[in-house]
Amino acid sequence: MKIDANQLKKQLNPFFTIVESYETISSTNDLLKQVATTFPEGTLFIANEQTKGKGRNGRDFLSKADKGLYMSILLKPNLELKASLTITACAAVAVAKAIESLYGHVIQIKWINDLICNQLKLGGILVESGLQANKQQVDYFVVGIGLNVYHQDFLAPLDQIATTLEDQIGTVDRFKLAVAILNNFITEYQRMETNAWHKPYLKYSNVYHQTIRVLANPAYDAYVEDIDCYGQLHVIKEDQSKEIINSGEISIRLVEESSLIKNNYWKMDTANTVVKM
Repeated sequence: MKIDANQLKKQLNPFFTIVESYETISSTNDLLKQVATTFPEGTLFIANEQTKGKGRNGRDFLSKADKGLYMSILLKPNLELKASLTITACAAVAVAKAIESLYGHVIQIKWINDLICNQLKLGGILVESGLQANKQQVDYFVVGIGLNVYHQDFLAPLDQIATTLEDQIGTVDRFKLAVAILNNFITEYQRMETNAWHKPYLKYSNVYHQTIRVLANPAYDAYVEDIDCYGQLHVIKEDQSKEIINSGEISIRLVEESSLIKNNYWKMDTANTVVKM
């Protein structure tokens, strides 16, 4: 059963100007993008089921009825496209903080947009934008948040990589969780310029000060030295060169500790840093 929009709006920060709830929809992100130029900032669409839920790089996001939270928020800040990484981080922190405050359980954020628990995926964040003609200034951002809340039987190969909050922490109240996530997000979003999200993001990150494999062409192993206030990864490669990774087109995964750098990287020369686009 869908969440009641009127009851939800009563519990939300006044930033949320329009709240619409749907039983079944193709995608909350897609519908919100269709009306983004005419609807005000603070519009929220939430659905009980999505038939075409999606994740990063066009991947499908399973969105069964009565099983999750599927919602999208319309933002119209005066920001450039590169801010999408920071907005993604703010949304991820909002989810992690909500789960910790309500249930005392710490989940993790896998860069760039995945929410995980015990190395299994709980959900993710998808930020999409509408660009002006100059391709620099953004007309709007649509922030999609998808979360597996209640137990479901995932089919292969999802059964090996996905999980739900209920399976990990027990009883969950979906309505209260939605309220906490949305109010947390607006708090983080309205404080973006102060980078208030940054310290919590490092706390919840599962790659900070870890060895990762960067699935570029060619792939390589690196140590995550830092995650900066723009949400970019600062990594050290095996040849001791440094790189800044900020592209959502690049995927990463954790790897076992290797001969790489963990104990020695503070001694390395800080020169020879490049930006990976």
